Amino acid sequence: MPHSSQAPAPWHSFLGELDRESTEETRLDCMGGFVVTLLYGLPRATSDLDVLLIAPREQRAPLLELGVRGGALHRKYKIYLDYVAVARVPEDYEDRLTEMFPGAYTLRPRAIQARTQHPARPRRCKAPGARHPPRLENPQGALRKRTSLAAR
Repeated sequence: MPHSSQAPAPWHSFLGELDRESTEETRLDCMGGFVVTLLYGLPRATSDLDVLLIAPREQRAPLLELGVRGGALHRKYKIYLDYVAVARVPEDYEDRLTEMFPGAYTLRPRAIQARTQHPARPRRCKAPGARHPPRLENPQGALRKRTSLAAR
């Protein structure tokens, strides 16, 4: 996973201006295209920084006012801060956060680290004599199989 000491342009300038607006160390939990592109190096065009959390809470309003879509920084850099009020995130997402640009800003953009292992496959029923439901790839065959089982 590529790590850099600072974000590339125009993100560096955008984050720098937000950084100057913040009056204390501020946590930004990020997701979306910004993370996929800058943290994982995958090609994806994006013009926003999706943020799940801005903490402490007192920093949220001034940062959003400056970085919001249609705001001063959006007009200047053509990118904006998008506060995501509703999103599906892993239950343990806070344990998996990694700082994106350590020490570069008073803002602390963090992103969810990808898992290094594939999720476990669903466990199959191993009970003796247990039967699995018929496969749905062939609904006609599944119906015939179910009918023949019922006739037993």
